[in-house]
Amino acid sequence: MPHPMRIDNKTMENLDTARITIPQQQSSKYDYSYEKETYATVFGIILFLAVGSLAFFPDDSYDTRNFVGFVLFITRIFVTIKVVKIASRQNRNKTGWGVLAFLLPAVALIIIGQLRKLRKDSPCADIPLQGDSSLHSE
Repeated sequence: MPHPMRIDNKTMENLDTARITIPQQQSSKYDYSYEKETYATVFGIILFLAVGSLAFFPDDSYDTRNFVGFVLFITRIFVTIKVVKIASRQNRNKTGWGVLAFLLPAVALIIIGQLRKLRKDSPCADIPLQGDSSLHSE
């Protein structure tokens, strides 16, 4: 009985003539030369923790609540504009990301910071909405 680790001559000849076919890599829908927007993720985590920490410091002062609410609203608008700009750079749906950023700013920042840029020729790239002339100006 031959040793299980020993290869005979016939098997060796078959290995020499065997061709290994490597499937061609399909083109990816992502642009791998684009670096992720990690600063957006970091800012999203900080924003999430900052807003969450407000629950542990209750202040019944009417002026303080108004001021904090105003600052959070301005932050929400700023984050929405920033997320829309990042979505535009990544060839993603600006309207959808804008709505998500306005409703959940910290979550939108964390997610979009981790996404890769879609290639322009990708079927997943931003499809212009009817009446959106900003995408046709290129």
